[in-house]
Amino acid sequence: MPDWLAGLQAVAPTESAAEVSPAAPSEEPSEETVAPLIPTEAAAPKPIPREELPEWVQSLDRAQQQPSGPAAPIPPELPPELREEEPTEVELPAWLQSLRAEQESTLVQPVRPEEPVLTQAEIPAWLEALRPVEGKQPEEAAEVEATAEEEGIFAGIAQVLPAATLMGEVQSAPAKLRVEVSPEDLARAGIFQELLARSPSAPTAVVAPSGKAARVTRHLSRLLIFAFVFILVAAPFFISGLSFLPQVSDLPTAPVKSAYDRIQQLSGDATALVVFDYDPIQAGELNPVAEALLRHLQARGVRVEIASLNPLGPSVAQSVVKNIEAEFGVAVEYEDLGYVPGQAVGVQNLLSEVAKVDLVVNLAASPDSLRWWVEQIAIGDIKPPLIAGLSAAAETLAAPYVQSGQIDGVVTGLVGAMMYARQADLLHDESRPQQGVREIFLKAQMLGQLARGVIILVGIISAFVVGAGRRVSA
Repeated sequence: MPDWLAGLQAVAPTESAAEVSPAAPSEEPSEETVAPLIPTEAAAPKPIPREELPEWVQSLDRAQQQPSGPAAPIPPELPPELREEEPTEVELPAWLQSLRAEQESTLVQPVRPEEPVLTQAEIPAWLEALRPVEGKQPEEAAEVEATAEEEGIFAGIAQVLPAATLMGEVQSAPAKLRVEVSPEDLARAGIFQELLARSPSAPTAVVAPSGKAARVTRHLSRLLIFAFVFILVAAPFFISGLSFLPQVSDLPTAPVKSAYDRIQQLSGDATALVVFDYDPIQAGELNPVAEALLRHLQARGVRVEIASLNPLGPSVAQSVVKNIEAEFGVAVEYEDLGYVPGQAVGVQNLLSEVAKVDLVVNLAASPDSLRWWVEQIAIGDIKPPLIAGLSAAAETLAAPYVQSGQIDGVVTGLVGAMMYARQADLLHDESRPQQGVREIFLKAQMLGQLARGVIILVGIISAFVVGAGRRVSA
């Protein structure tokens, strides 16, 4: 019988739970009450009758009481609920047996890879030369003198390679470290040193003369300047002749000759794109240029298409066309393409929209508009000739383009328009009032420039004289 089962038989219940009366909660347990609860050696447990034990326990007890012998002990029978069913062979169906046979027949045993067989190779000649020869001792290596460095960053380290002698040699002519200062530089340095040595001082304030006489003098000088300019500018409107001024018939035509030749080369079926890139503010300066160029294109029978990159350009173009029709009594035939937005992109759109362009005439008041046309024509697929009608502000920018050949001709301002009209033989009818007004405007502009030069010259002379007088009095 196992030890744990024998212990169960030796342990007997002391008293039933009904016989033990618990002490009152408020009273502490006494020795008489605690004594029966503690097992002692004298109080032996009452054994359990054998008949009350279960059947499987009695079988275990009988198995332990049987004497051990050479024969193997017969294990006791377990209750039915604890018995394990012995596995029984079950006959497999025919289809499953055939499937197992196929799997066993197709089972492939792993094949070990064959170890490579090393074949003897031919030893190269350089390796054969290194083979040691029997009976010959290798030469002893030369002893290297192990001297440690005594100074420098390699101090204490032996067998350091010596520095190459080329490092200390001069490979080229020595640099000239001494800078020679010219006498002019020394003089300028002395002046600068003198200015630095001076103490800072505030500029001398010029006090304007006060009093009634001084105020009258200032107002009178301004009135005289205004009267002088007004008389010179208005003189052409009241005085005919003025032979001392250059006449329109005597104006040179060389500056506009290239533009005239380019239009003169156009045939009757050619197409010219005229772009009005200015607004009514610059109309007084550029309208004469536009009229001269449109009249020449009309005389050549060229098909004209008008467009603008300026929102106000189409209205300016219509006013120019109406002036030509009213003055000369001929209808100007043209196709109005209107306003094209986009600035530089608009140039490419215009060139792609017009199927055939033999000439581009750009009437521009600003340098940006001229630059857009020059750049876009240079990089575009269509490269028509370009003529520019410019204001005086944009003439300076056009000079490099003319020299490089990107602009074929330039007509600038009122003077350029009169030069072009004379070159194109458009001044044959001087009786027309519009033609006379343009000549008057041209002469007034010349006299205005003359008045400006005289005023500047008088101002310089007076300042010099007054300054000299103040230095003498001081």
